[in-house]
Amino acid sequence: MLRIAHLGRPNFALRALHPKGTSFGAPGLIGEPTLGIRIVLTGPNQMTPDTVLDIGQSALEATTVLGAAILIPALLVGLVVAMFQAATQINEMTLTFIPKLIIVVVVLMAAGPWMLRVIMNFTITLFESIPELIG
Repeated sequence: MLRIAHLGRPNFALRALHPKGTSFGAPGLIGEPTLGIRIVLTGPNQMTPDTVLDIGQSALEATTVLGAAILIPALLVGLVVAMFQAATQINEMTLTFIPKLIIVVVVLMAAGPWMLRVIMNFTITLFESIPELIG
């Protein structure tokens, strides 16, 4: 009961959709906001350069989103601490390191389940698409 959404490339259908219109990944993850591989071949079952590029692009998108979820809060905390150091003329190296470490741990605890769902969905969808990709 899947329908395939065509996004303009001949011989390719990207993003298998659940009948309700949500992204389809692993069982139990239907309806979760997902990133990851979205490739289902509609033409001959073979691995083409376009397929490899689409898989690589999906992997880079997932990596970028997961990395940004950790790095952007650390960057903002570092900027605030640097402005505080500039205003007070305190040049202590541990003053920038400890708040960044704390915010990274807090972000990992808060966003960890979401990050795990994204990477699991990507991996499971990639593994499930192997039969279609290799024919």
